[in-house]
Amino acid sequence: VKFGGVFRCSVGLNEKYGDDRVFNTPLAENGIVGFGAGLAACGCTAIAEIMFGDYIFPAFDQLHNEVAKFRYKSAGLYNVGGLTVRSTYGAVGFGGHYHSQSPEAQFMNTAGLKLVIPRNHVQAKGLLLSSIQSQIIF
Repeated sequence: VKFGGVFRCSVGLNEKYGDDRVFNTPLAENGIVGFGAGLAACGCTAIAEIMFGDYIFPAFDQLHNEVAKFRYKSAGLYNVGGLTVRSTYGAVGFGGHYHSQSPEAQFMNTAGLKLVIPRNHVQAKGLLLSSIQSQIIF
């Protein structure tokens, strides 16, 4: 993400917000989402980027059992509404079975999560900016 992300969606964010707010992490998707949830629980706005939708499965437990139920489990005292998880889905033209899955259906019926899927680049920008204001898998 620091250099702009695999699809260059975050170009310039490191220069604008600095190393303390925009940084690379190890490729441990459950850790990326868990870290983002922790930041959001502390009141920060967190955007966790999972490079390809296929890689979101290691973070499924964090998203389905922790993030989605955080507010409910704390009786409304805490929430992770400042967390946005951004990922791709579908075929990307290379990579075969490791970069071309569509896991969004796994999250569609998870109570506590909101899922958005843009149909073009104009919608992608607007939905991403709107998603940052709510707990959404983008």
